[in-house]
Amino acid sequence: MIEQSSDIPFAVRVTPSPTLRLGMPMLWKLNRSRQDRISTGPELAVTGLQQKRRTMRYVYVLDMNGEPLMPTCRYGKVRRMLKSGQAKAVDTLPFTIQLLKPTKTRILQPVIAGQDPGRTNIGMAAVRSDGTELYRAHIETRNKEIVSLMNDRRSFRQASRRGERLARKRLAKKLHTTAKHLNAGSCRDARNRWQ
Repeated sequence: MIEQSSDIPFAVRVTPSPTLRLGMPMLWKLNRSRQDRISTGPELAVTGLQQKRRTMRYVYVLDMNGEPLMPTCRYGKVRRMLKSGQAKAVDTLPFTIQLLKPTKTRILQPVIAGQDPGRTNIGMAAVRSDGTELYRAHIETRNKEIVSLMNDRRSFRQASRRGERLARKRLAKKLHTTAKHLNAGSCRDARNRWQ
């Protein structure tokens, strides 16, 4: 557990959470083998307080050089730092601030990144080793929609070509340039006859 100290501007309190419920079956630790999977089964219960703490939105923090620090949910501290000019807002989604003065210490906790690659649904997450969620994303691809869009595109293209062909036929009929009942087999012979 990290204790809050006055010399660390963004020390985050860690509350142990027994689950890694992220909407994906497994999370893999980076640079580990497949045997080191962390299970997210239903046998792990979550209390209401842990659920609230685990799903809080974080403010992501960068140091003076743009290097990431641990995120915080101390909104009051962030607001005061922004107001006093000790930090500036860098991005709004996700909300990220950059410190304008150097930090005395740089404490980073180990973060586990997980990805659930799927065909239609892709899940990504970053959690602490105790299960506290730092980042979660769900991406839904348009695989099923793209097939129907490509079919529509093909039919529009074919209809356009069919319209061009019919327009050429109408124009040829109007200009009396159609060849009727020609005994010759090739188009070149027909063109030579009309000249």
